[in-house]
Amino acid sequence: MVKQEGRFIVRTLGRSLFAAAVVSLLIFPAPARAQKKLNTSYAAISGAMAVPWIGVEEGIFKKNGLDVSLVYIASGPKSLAAVLAGETPIALSSGQSLVQAHLRGADIISIADHAYTFVFSLMTKPEITKPEQLRGKKLGVTRFGSSTHMGVIKALEHFKLRPVQDVAVLQIGGVPEILAAILSGNIDGGIVSPPTDIRAKKLGLYELLDLGTLQIPFQQSTVITTASYARANPDMVRAYVKSFVDGVAFGKNNKSATKRIIAKYTKVNDDETLEGTYQLFIVKYLKRAPYPSEAAIQTVLDDIGEKELKARSVDPKEFVDPRWIKELDDSGYIANLYKK
Repeated sequence: MVKQEGRFIVRTLGRSLFAAAVVSLLIFPAPARAQKKLNTSYAAISGAMAVPWIGVEEGIFKKNGLDVSLVYIASGPKSLAAVLAGETPIALSSGQSLVQAHLRGADIISIADHAYTFVFSLMTKPEITKPEQLRGKKLGVTRFGSSTHMGVIKALEHFKLRPVQDVAVLQIGGVPEILAAILSGNIDGGIVSPPTDIRAKKLGLYELLDLGTLQIPFQQSTVITTASYARANPDMVRAYVKSFVDGVAFGKNNKSATKRIIAKYTKVNDDETLEGTYQLFIVKYLKRAPYPSEAAIQTVLDDIGEKELKARSVDPKEFVDPRWIKELDDSGYIANLYKK
């Protein structure tokens, strides 16, 4: 009888220790475990892409079990194509591209937002200081269907001007290239983001409009994947989103290191420019709990709905999957990142 009781105690203790070990592994993943490889991308040389840069440079992805290869694929449409092809199954891209692809049947979804409105400036040659002077002129965007393209459309709407009929809109390729094209005289102005807009002002260009002042809901940069990838790889998506949230917190809590990272990827070393970029993207426009925005999706649907009937009736909820951020938010994980 004593032996049986002893065996029972040992078995019970063994089960308790096993259960404790399982819980420990779930909450505190072993640092020595194999890293899961993930190719991911960002779509612009802009402070709007800072969080994945932070994730790589500060080892945040690795801490969360991801061996990340981070690549630059200029413009939202191109980065979205790479996601759909499975080359970069998770990427930081534009909400404009997301909506257009989803309406055409792609199972693309937004899982977190970096910037929830237009953090763009319409910069022009020094002699263009009034909206009416844009008539007959040429403005540059990265690619048609990109965030910069939507930005120029909204800027012209604000000025009561029409793209094509009143102002020519040209694809240039990238934000730094837009600045170079203005300086060379190939175009008269263009949509740029920090830090390029700050550099443009220092070079004598004129800021005709700060689009952020319009407060239009828009996913200038949003994390995208496909619904099918999320279903098949929930651990990968969860690890990426956790790394994203950790990167946001690092950015907000570590200004000097974040500015150094932005400098590395943008090739900007002027502290005034870096400070302005940091204050805009990290302090002002980056949310601690970066839920994907239905209101931002609706902005694009309203614009597309002028020509496409489907866009007028579709529910913006179809385009977002907030559960990954919600898990971290509801558990108190995000709030704990900011406790001192």
